[in-house]
Amino acid sequence: MKPSRIIQLDDTTIGHIAAGEVVERPAQVVKELIENSLDAHSTEITVTVERGGFDRLIVEDNGSGIHPDDLPKALDRHATSKLQSKKDLAEINSLGFRGEALASIGMVARLEISSRPPAMEGATIVMEDGVKSTLEPIGMGAGTRISVEHLFQNTPARLAFQRRAETETSRIVDVVVSHALAHPETAFHLKSENRSLLNVPSTEDMMDRLYDILGSQANEMLPLQQPTEDQNAPGEERWTGWISTPDITRGKGDDIHVLINGRPVAAMTSMFSSTVGLLLLVRFYRQFAGDTKLDSCRGVTLWRFSTSLAHPAR
Repeated sequence: MKPSRIIQLDDTTIGHIAAGEVVERPAQVVKELIENSLDAHSTEITVTVERGGFDRLIVEDNGSGIHPDDLPKALDRHATSKLQSKKDLAEINSLGFRGEALASIGMVARLEISSRPPAMEGATIVMEDGVKSTLEPIGMGAGTRISVEHLFQNTPARLAFQRRAETETSRIVDVVVSHALAHPETAFHLKSENRSLLNVPSTEDMMDRLYDILGSQANEMLPLQQPTEDQNAPGEERWTGWISTPDITRGKGDDIHVLINGRPVAAMTSMFSSTVGLLLLVRFYRQFAGDTKLDSCRGVTLWRFSTSLAHPAR
Protein backbone atom coordinates (compact mmCIF):
# COMPACT_ATOMS: atom_id res chain seq x y z
CA MET A 1 0.00 0.00 0.00
CA LYS A 2 1.37 3.39 -1.00
CA PRO A 3 1.54 6.10 1.66
CA SER A 4 -0.98 8.94 1.45
CA ARG A 5 0.65 12.13 0.22
CA ILE A 6 0.64 15.27 2.36
CA ILE A 7 -0.93 18.35 0.80
CA GLN A 8 -1.33 21.93 1.96
CA LEU A 9 -5.00 22.65 2.69
CA ASP A 10 -6.61 25.66 1.03
CA ASP A 11 -7.68 28.66 3.11
CA THR A 12 -11.40 27.83 2.89
CA THR A 13 -10.91 24.34 4.30
CA ILE A 14 -8.63 25.67 7.01
CA GLY A 15 -11.26 28.27 7.87
CA HIS A 16 -14.00 25.66 8.23
CA ILE A 17 -11.79 23.53 10.47
CA ALA A 18 -11.06 26.54 12.67
CA ALA A 19 -14.76 27.43 12.75
CA GLY A 20 -15.54 23.96 14.08
CA GLU A 21 -13.21 24.61 17.01
CA VAL A 22 -14.27 28.19 17.76
CA VAL A 23 -18.00 28.21 16.93
CA GLU A 24 -19.83 25.25 18.41
CA ARG A 25 -23.20 26.86 19.13
CA PRO A 26 -24.96 30.26 19.15
CA ALA A 27 -24.19 30.86 22.83
CA GLN A 28 -20.49 30.64 22.04
CA VAL A 29 -20.91 33.26 19.31
CA VAL A 30 -22.56 35.57 21.87
CA LYS A 31 -19.70 34.96 24.29
CA GLU A 32 -17.05 35.87 21.70
CA LEU A 33 -18.88 39.03 20.60
CA ILE A 34 -19.55 40.22 24.15
CA GLU A 35 -15.89 39.77 25.02
CA ASN A 36 -14.93 41.85 21.96
CA SER A 37 -17.30 44.57 23.15
CA LEU A 38 -15.84 44.51 26.66
CA ASP A 39 -12.31 44.67 25.27
CA ALA A 40 -13.42 47.80 23.38
CA HIS A 41 -14.26 49.40 26.78
CA SER A 42 -18.00 49.41 26.13
CA THR A 43 -20.27 50.68 28.89
CA GLU A 44 -23.48 49.53 27.17
CA ILE A 45 -24.00 46.18 25.41
CA THR A 46 -27.26 45.05 23.80
CA VAL A 47 -27.80 41.47 22.61
CA THR A 48 -30.76 40.59 20.38
CA VAL A 49 -31.61 36.95 19.68
CA GLU A 50 -34.01 35.39 17.17
CA ARG A 51 -34.91 31.69 17.39
CA GLY A 52 -32.14 30.84 19.79
CA GLY A 53 -29.58 32.69 17.67
CA PHE A 54 -29.91 30.36 14.70
CA ASP A 55 -31.83 32.92 12.63
CA ARG A 56 -30.12 36.06 13.90
CA LEU A 57 -27.84 37.37 16.64
CA ILE A 58 -27.07 41.06 17.04
CA VAL A 59 -24.57 42.50 19.51
CA GLU A 60 -24.36 46.29 19.74
CA ASP A 61 -22.05 48.36 21.91
CA ASN A 62 -20.82 51.91 22.47
CA GLY A 63 -17.15 51.01 22.60
CA SER A 64 -14.11 52.40 20.83
CA GLY A 65 -15.10 50.89 17.49
CA ILE A 66 -12.96 49.55 14.65
CA HIS A 67 -11.03 51.81 12.28
CA PRO A 68 -12.60 51.64 8.80
CA ASP A 69 -9.28 50.58 7.27
CA ASP A 70 -9.12 47.67 9.70
CA LEU A 71 -12.59 46.23 9.06
CA PRO A 72 -11.52 43.92 6.17
CA LYS A 73 -8.52 42.78 8.20
CA ALA A 74 -10.76 42.06 11.21
CA LEU A 75 -12.27 39.21 9.19
CA ASP A 76 -8.91 37.52 8.60
CA ARG A 77 -7.72 34.71 10.84
CA HIS A 78 -5.13 35.63 13.49
CA ALA A 79 -5.67 39.35 12.91
CA THR A 80 -6.02 41.20 16.22
CA SER A 81 -5.48 44.57 17.88
CA LYS A 82 -4.73 42.95 21.24
CA LEU A 83 -1.26 41.54 20.56
CA GLN A 84 1.76 43.01 18.85
CA SER A 85 4.39 40.33 19.45
CA LYS A 86 5.05 37.14 21.41
CA LYS A 87 6.19 39.25 24.36
CA ASP A 88 2.58 40.34 24.87
CA LEU A 89 1.61 36.73 25.56
CA ALA A 90 3.30 37.01 28.95
CA GLU A 91 0.75 39.59 30.11
CA ILE A 92 -2.72 39.24 28.62
CA ASN A 93 -5.05 42.01 29.78
CA SER A 94 -7.91 41.37 27.34
CA LEU A 95 -10.63 38.74 27.27
CA GLY A 96 -9.73 37.67 23.75
CA PHE A 97 -6.49 37.88 21.80
CA ARG A 98 -6.24 35.12 19.16
CA GLY A 99 -8.09 36.95 16.39
CA GLU A 100 -10.05 33.89 15.28
CA ALA A 101 -13.66 34.53 16.32
CA LEU A 102 -14.90 36.85 13.59
CA ALA A 103 -13.22 34.93 10.79
CA SER A 104 -14.64 31.66 12.10
CA ILE A 105 -18.16 33.04 12.47
CA GLY A 106 -18.01 34.39 8.92
CA MET A 107 -17.26 30.91 7.62
CA VAL A 108 -20.52 29.39 8.93
CA ALA A 109 -22.94 32.33 8.78
CA ARG A 110 -23.67 35.70 7.23
CA LEU A 111 -21.65 38.14 9.32
CA GLU A 112 -22.09 41.90 9.05
CA ILE A 113 -19.88 44.30 11.00
CA SER A 114 -20.74 48.00 11.20
CA SER A 115 -18.52 50.25 13.26
CA ARG A 116 -17.74 53.90 13.86
CA PRO A 117 -14.96 55.08 16.15
CA PRO A 118 -15.58 58.44 17.84
CA ALA A 119 -14.98 61.45 15.56
CA MET A 120 -14.73 59.21 12.48
CA GLU A 121 -17.04 58.03 9.71
CA GLY A 122 -18.82 54.70 10.03
CA ALA A 123 -18.24 51.74 7.71
CA THR A 124 -19.74 48.30 7.21
CA ILE A 125 -18.58 45.02 5.68
CA VAL A 126 -20.21 41.63 5.14
CA MET A 127 -18.68 38.15 5.19
CA GLU A 128 -20.82 35.25 4.05
CA ASP A 129 -19.63 31.66 3.81
CA GLY A 130 -16.06 32.91 4.03
CA VAL A 131 -16.38 35.51 1.25
CA LYS A 132 -15.85 39.17 2.14
CA SER A 133 -17.73 42.04 0.50
CA THR A 134 -16.34 45.48 -0.25
CA LEU A 135 -16.29 48.13 2.45
CA GLU A 136 -19.28 50.51 2.42
CA PRO A 137 -19.96 53.74 4.35
CA ILE A 138 -22.78 53.78 6.89
CA GLY A 139 -24.38 56.29 9.21
CA MET A 140 -24.52 55.16 12.83
CA GLY A 141 -23.65 56.18 16.35
CA ALA A 142 -20.23 55.58 17.82
CA GLY A 143 -19.54 51.94 18.61
CA THR A 144 -19.93 48.61 16.85
CA ARG A 145 -22.89 46.54 15.66
CA ILE A 146 -22.34 42.91 14.67
CA SER A 147 -25.11 40.86 13.07
CA VAL A 148 -24.88 37.09 12.60
CA GLU A 149 -27.58 35.49 10.44
CA HIS A 150 -28.40 31.93 9.39
CA LEU A 151 -25.81 30.30 11.63
CA PHE A 152 -24.70 26.87 10.34
CA GLN A 153 -27.01 27.12 7.32
CA ASN A 154 -24.12 26.14 5.02
CA THR A 155 -23.15 23.24 7.29
CA PRO A 156 -26.35 21.19 7.71
CA ALA A 157 -24.49 18.37 9.47
CA ARG A 158 -23.51 20.78 12.26
CA LEU A 159 -27.01 22.24 12.37
CA ALA A 160 -28.56 18.80 12.79
CA PHE A 161 -26.70 18.30 16.09
CA GLN A 162 -27.73 21.60 17.65
CA ARG A 163 -30.17 21.80 20.55
CA ARG A 164 -33.65 23.31 20.39
CA ALA A 165 -33.91 27.08 19.99
CA GLU A 166 -35.36 27.43 23.49
CA THR A 167 -32.42 25.53 24.98
CA GLU A 168 -29.94 27.74 23.17
CA THR A 169 -31.71 30.89 24.31
CA SER A 170 -31.33 29.65 27.87
CA ARG A 171 -27.60 29.10 27.29
CA ILE A 172 -27.31 32.64 25.91
CA VAL A 173 -29.00 33.99 29.04
CA ASP A 174 -26.38 32.17 31.13
CA VAL A 175 -23.57 33.73 29.07
CA VAL A 176 -24.94 37.26 29.42
CA VAL A 177 -25.63 36.84 33.16
CA SER A 178 -22.09 35.58 33.77
CA HIS A 179 -20.56 38.58 32.00
CA ALA A 180 -22.98 40.97 33.68
CA LEU A 181 -21.80 39.69 37.07
CA ALA A 182 -18.17 39.95 36.00
CA HIS A 183 -18.56 43.52 34.71
CA PRO A 184 -20.99 45.56 36.83
CA GLU A 185 -19.56 48.75 35.29
CA THR A 186 -21.22 47.78 31.99
CA ALA A 187 -24.96 47.88 31.27
CA PHE A 188 -26.38 44.75 29.60
CA HIS A 189 -29.66 44.33 27.74
CA LEU A 190 -30.72 40.95 26.35
CA LYS A 191 -33.76 40.71 24.08
CA SER A 192 -35.36 37.66 22.45
CA GLU A 193 -38.49 37.41 20.31
CA ASN A 194 -39.47 41.01 21.19
CA ARG A 195 -39.13 40.27 24.93
CA SER A 196 -36.63 41.71 27.34
CA LEU A 197 -34.95 38.82 29.16
CA LEU A 198 -32.36 40.86 31.07
CA ASN A 199 -31.86 44.59 31.44
CA VAL A 200 -29.35 45.74 34.05
CA PRO A 201 -27.88 49.25 34.30
CA SER A 202 -24.22 49.92 34.95
CA THR A 203 -23.21 50.33 38.58
CA GLU A 204 -20.15 50.77 40.75
CA ASP A 205 -21.71 48.79 43.61
CA MET A 206 -21.50 45.02 43.22
CA MET A 207 -24.47 44.56 45.56
CA ASP A 208 -26.62 46.54 43.12
CA ARG A 209 -25.62 44.18 40.32
CA LEU A 210 -26.35 41.17 42.54
CA TYR A 211 -29.83 42.53 43.19
CA ASP A 212 -30.40 43.17 39.48
CA ILE A 213 -29.50 39.55 38.70
CA LEU A 214 -30.78 37.63 41.74
CA GLY A 215 -33.63 39.86 42.86
CA SER A 216 -34.58 39.99 46.52
CA GLN A 217 -32.46 36.89 47.17
CA ALA A 218 -29.42 39.16 46.94
CA ASN A 219 -30.42 40.72 50.26
CA GLU A 220 -29.66 37.36 51.90
CA MET A 221 -26.15 37.16 50.47
CA LEU A 222 -23.32 37.40 52.98
CA PRO A 223 -19.89 38.84 52.15
CA LEU A 224 -16.96 36.46 52.47
CA GLN A 225 -13.89 37.70 54.32
CA GLN A 226 -10.33 36.81 53.38
CA PRO A 227 -8.50 34.89 56.10
CA THR A 228 -5.36 36.52 57.50
CA GLU A 229 -3.06 34.10 55.67
CA ASP A 230 -4.53 35.24 52.35
CA GLN A 231 -4.20 38.91 53.19
CA ASN A 232 -0.56 38.46 54.19
CA ALA A 233 0.35 36.15 51.32
CA PRO A 234 3.08 37.40 48.95
CA GLY A 235 2.00 38.68 45.56
CA GLU A 236 -1.05 40.64 44.46
CA GLU A 237 -3.59 37.83 44.39
CA ARG A 238 -6.77 38.74 46.21
CA TRP A 239 -10.38 37.62 46.26
CA THR A 240 -13.77 38.79 47.44
CA GLY A 241 -17.05 36.97 47.44
CA TRP A 242 -20.62 36.55 48.58
CA ILE A 243 -22.48 33.48 49.73
CA SER A 244 -26.08 32.74 50.60
CA THR A 245 -27.32 31.81 54.03
CA PRO A 246 -27.68 28.08 54.86
CA ASP A 247 -31.48 28.18 54.55
CA ILE A 248 -31.25 28.82 50.79
CA THR A 249 -30.64 25.57 48.94
CA ARG A 250 -31.11 24.47 45.34
CA GLY A 251 -31.26 21.17 43.55
CA LYS A 252 -28.62 22.20 41.02
CA GLY A 253 -25.65 24.52 40.87
CA ASP A 254 -26.63 26.91 38.11
CA ASP A 255 -26.11 29.96 40.32
CA ILE A 256 -22.45 29.32 41.05
CA HIS A 257 -20.19 31.89 39.45
CA VAL A 258 -16.40 31.86 39.56
CA LEU A 259 -14.80 34.96 38.08
CA ILE A 260 -11.07 35.48 37.59
CA ASN A 261 -9.78 38.78 36.21
CA GLY A 262 -13.28 39.63 35.01
CA ARG A 263 -13.60 36.33 33.13
CA PRO A 264 -16.23 33.70 34.00
CA VAL A 265 -14.51 30.36 34.54
CA ALA A 266 -16.93 27.54 33.73
CA ALA A 267 -14.38 24.79 34.41
CA MET A 268 -14.30 25.68 38.10
CA THR A 269 -18.06 26.04 38.50
CA SER A 270 -18.49 22.53 37.10
CA MET A 271 -16.68 21.20 40.17
CA PHE A 272 -19.70 22.25 42.25
CA SER A 273 -22.62 21.88 39.83
CA SER A 274 -23.26 18.22 40.59
CA THR A 275 -23.57 18.81 44.33
CA VAL A 276 -27.24 18.68 45.31
CA GLY A 277 -27.90 21.34 47.90
CA LEU A 278 -24.51 22.85 47.02
CA LEU A 279 -22.35 21.53 49.81
CA LEU A 280 -19.09 23.16 48.78
CA LEU A 281 -15.47 22.49 49.57
CA VAL A 282 -13.10 24.50 47.36
CA ARG A 283 -9.36 25.13 47.19
CA PHE A 284 -7.85 27.53 44.69
CA TYR A 285 -4.16 27.21 43.94
CA ARG A 286 -1.78 30.11 43.98
CA GLN A 287 -1.31 30.34 40.23
CA PHE A 288 -5.02 31.12 39.94
CA ALA A 289 -6.14 33.04 43.00
CA GLY A 290 -3.66 32.76 45.83
CA ASP A 291 -3.77 30.05 48.47
CA THR A 292 -7.44 30.59 49.29
CA LYS A 293 -9.78 28.27 51.13
CA LEU A 294 -13.54 27.95 51.52
CA ASP A 295 -15.08 25.99 54.39
CA SER A 296 -17.96 23.60 53.76
CA CYS A 297 -21.17 25.53 53.23
CA ARG A 298 -24.60 25.34 51.62
CA GLY A 299 -26.40 27.63 49.21
CA VAL A 300 -26.02 29.79 46.14
CA THR A 301 -22.44 31.01 45.85
CA LEU A 302 -20.87 33.92 43.97
CA TRP A 303 -17.11 34.32 44.02
CA ARG A 304 -15.43 37.38 42.58
CA PHE A 305 -11.68 37.37 42.22
CA SER A 306 -9.36 40.32 41.58
CA THR A 307 -6.19 38.44 40.67
CA SER A 308 -3.18 39.19 38.53
CA LEU A 309 -2.46 36.12 36.45
CA ALA A 310 0.36 37.94 34.69
CA HIS A 311 2.50 37.48 37.81
CA PRO A 312 4.07 34.03 38.21
CA ALA A 313 3.35 31.91 41.25
CA ARG A 314 5.58 32.69 44.20
